[in-house]
Formats: sequence, C-alpha cells, structure tokens
Amino acid sequence: MPKQLTIASQTYNDIELQSLAQEYLNQSNLADHLRHFWQFVSDWLNPNIDYIEQQTSGSTGKPKIIRLPKASMRNSAQRTIDHFKLKEKNTALLCLSPQFVGGKMMIVRSFVAGLNLHIVQPSNRIGEHLETTQSFDFCAMVPTQVYELVNAQKTQHFKSIIIGGAPMNPSFVPKLQECSTAFYATYGMTETSSHIALKKLNGTDQAKHYQVLPNIEVSLDERQCLCINAPDLWSKSIQTNDMVELIGERQFTYLGRYDNVVNSGGIKIHPEKVEAVLAKILPFECFVTGKINEQLGEQLVLLIETQNEEWLSHQKEKLQEAMKDKLGYKAPKQIIFVESFPKTTNGKIDRKALKTIVS
Repeated sequence: MPKQLTIASQTYNDIELQSLAQEYLNQSNLADHLRHFWQFVSDWLNPNIDYIEQQTSGSTGKPKIIRLPKASMRNSAQRTIDHFKLKEKNTALLCLSPQFVGGKMMIVRSFVAGLNLHIVQPSNRIGEHLETTQSFDFCAMVPTQVYELVNAQKTQHFKSIIIGGAPMNPSFVPKLQECSTAFYATYGMTETSSHIALKKLNGTDQAKHYQVLPNIEVSLDERQCLCINAPDLWSKSIQTNDMVELIGERQFTYLGRYDNVVNSGGIKIHPEKVEAVLAKILPFECFVTGKINEQLGEQLVLLIETQNEEWLSHQKEKLQEAMKDKLGYKAPKQIIFVESFPKTTNGKIDRKALKTIVS
C-alpha cells in the first residue's frame, strides 16, 4: 500500500504524515475540512485497522454507519485512475470535505496514484480559491460547485471533473458544451466507495447513457431496480432502489427512485424525469411530488422555489399550458410556491419533507 502523499508539491512519507496529523489535530482552531483531512490521513495510515467508518447517504436504505474496507477503497480508486489515465505527479484538487466519502476518495486516489494534491476550503465558489496559473488534471465536485465554476468562467483550470452527490440540472448541461474541461456525471454510493459508472456530459463523445466500469456487473430486480455485483468493492450484491433501463450489459439510463414513483390513475410517473423536462421550461429550481387524491390515488404537485411569487402567479396559466404541451398527462395538477426546499444533512433534496408540505 502506498504510504506517501504529495500535498501542494511537497511529498511526505507515512511517518511524516502521522506526525503532521497529530500536530494539526491538536490545534483547537483548525478548520473543519482540515480536521477531517488529517483525521482521515491518520486513520488511513493506521496499520491496526483495515477499514474506514463512513455514514451512508441513504441510497440503499436508511442512513447508517458502515465499514469500508481499505482494500475496497483502493480498488475503487484504481478504477478511476485507470479510466482517466492519471499518473504520478498529475495535479488534483480536493474541494470536497473529507467528512464525506467523495472527499475521502480524492485523498485515496492521491495516495494510490501519487497525485499532487492541493486542498482548498469546500465552498460553492471554488473559482475564488484558484490562482491564475493553477491547473488541475482531476477534481471531484458537487453540482452547485460546477454551476458557480462555469458561471465564473473558471473551468479552464481543470482537465477533467467528475460530478457526484446529486444530479445535475438538465437545463444547465448544454452550458458545459462551451467548456474544454471534460465533465462526467457519476453513479455510485457509499457502499461502492465511489462511482461504478460514468456518463460524459460534454464534448464530441458526449454519452447518452451511464457506462459501467470494468469488473462490475449490473442487473435488474423485478421492480426494474439496479442490482450491483462488485466483489472487490463490497462482499455481497448491492440492491438499490434506483429504477434504470439497461442498455446491453454495460450501459444504463437512470429513471428515478422506486420509492419516489407517483402512481396517478394507474400511471407510474418518475418525478426525476418530469423535473428534467420542467428544468428546461422554468428559470427557477423546482421539484415534483405526489399528493393523495380520491379519484387518481395520487396527483402530481409542482413545487417551485422562489421569493417572487407575484411574478409566477401572473405566469401560472402560461406555465400550465407549457407543462401540458411538454408533459401531456404527466403534467402536474397543482403548483405550490416555497421560499426554500428542505434538504437532507448531505445536501440532497428531502423528498419525504416535500410530501409533508403538499399534504
């Protein structure tokens, strides 16, 4: 196991890293992201434990603490390294908190590949932390960071960016075509340490479907939900609640969560698919959810996040016409305005709370 790490062009061996970790962790005023960084480095180099404890996001069930084998994390890192052809001394940027698995895996990839890792405080405005001459071969971000980076016209600092944590707004994806940086949507979960599939979002080789990485098998259960078999990442098959359409054995299209499906008059509607259409119509962030209806069983309700309710009220008729034109019978039957959307602790939309709002 590689036991040295390069941080901001300075390479440290395992003894030096453990010493630095102890020194930093003893500082009472150490920034949270650096505390999580040095705690992870210390745990990773600890020869007495062969796992890392991590809280799941709830993709495969209720959030819980699980133990990720270090060997599995190294295997996941190696897949990413191989796919992006990352080499020793290539530059990487850590702009996610190592409190989460996405941040931890950037550190693991740096250990395994010998990357030159640079660390900035996690925030949406990553561009503000970049020096004019800095460039990075690889980085992992969440969608909100990508939005700000593109709008700030700072993408030229990056060669490849993988995006995780939440889906990209479909209406924003066309903007990525203007960038030379290669952007990839990822599919994965805590149990797999990182992504098990990638989808290129821009460029001449832009992909329509997720491509499963090597030595990983996928299948469907009777609900059309994805099942993942990756023995070198997790000891048993992982059954998800993610409904997908398989294209051959190595590709799939994500449809939405099984537990989010709205059954309206016997028709199963995937909120995520409806939201992708609405994102091209509305200039505001929006989500849809189901509401109990005596005739239909459930009816689809549109929630719009805006403080400009008066403007939207005047546009309501036009909006409803546009939704019917684009969505037909899947168009939401009711519109509700909210000042802000409820989010889970890891920043994802809290769909259970949405149902409470409309009930």
